[in-house]
Amino acid sequence: MLTYLNASSIATPNWIGWNMSKNKTMDTKCLLEALSSIASKLCSSNGEEALYEILSTLGIAVGVDRTYLFDFTITADGNLIASQRAEWVEVGQERQIANPELQNFDMEASGFSDWNERMLAGEVIASLTSHLPAAQQEVLREKQGILSIVFVPVFSKGKLWGAIGYDDCSTEREWKHEEIEALRIASSIVGVLCYES
Repeated sequence: MLTYLNASSIATPNWIGWNMSKNKTMDTKCLLEALSSIASKLCSSNGEEALYEILSTLGIAVGVDRTYLFDFTITADGNLIASQRAEWVEVGQERQIANPELQNFDMEASGFSDWNERMLAGEVIASLTSHLPAAQQEVLREKQGILSIVFVPVFSKGKLWGAIGYDDCSTEREWKHEEIEALRIASSIVGVLCYES
C-alpha cells in the first residue's frame, strides 16, 4: 500500500524550532537529536508506523521538502528496479507517492546506471540536480522540481534493500560531509526496521 504524510499531519518535535523549518538549515546537534528520536521510535512503534514517523522526523530535522523510501528489486544482471514505498512532504509541496513513474523504476533503462552502481557499492549520492546528466535532470528537476538531492542506500541483513531520498525543491543546497554521515546513520536505523518487518 502506498502511503504519504505531509507536514500538517505531523507534530513538530520539541527539539526543532520555528527557525529550523523556515531557514532550511540544519546543525549537527539537531540531527543527532533526530537520530536519537528515530531510534526510540523504532523501539516503541510497530514497523509501518515507525517508518512514517522516521521519515517525518528526518525531513523536518534536515530541512528538506520531501523525504521518501524506495525499496529495490535486484535483477539477475545486477540492475536495480526501484519502487517508492513511503514519503513525507512539507506543506505546499507536491506528493510523488502516487507517481506511477516511481513504481518499478528501472534505474539502468532510465539513465541512472551510475546510481545503480553507486547504490550497490554502498555510496551516498548528493548533488545539485543541475550538475547531473540531462536524462537525470529530466526525471528529477523537470518532472519533480528537485533542485538538490541526497540518496542514501539502506542495507538490511548485509544486503542492499533500498534507499532514503531527501529532496530540496526550493534551494540549490550543497550538502555538508557531517550531514551526509548522519544520514548514513539514519539509513542504518531504517535498515534494522526493514530487517525486523
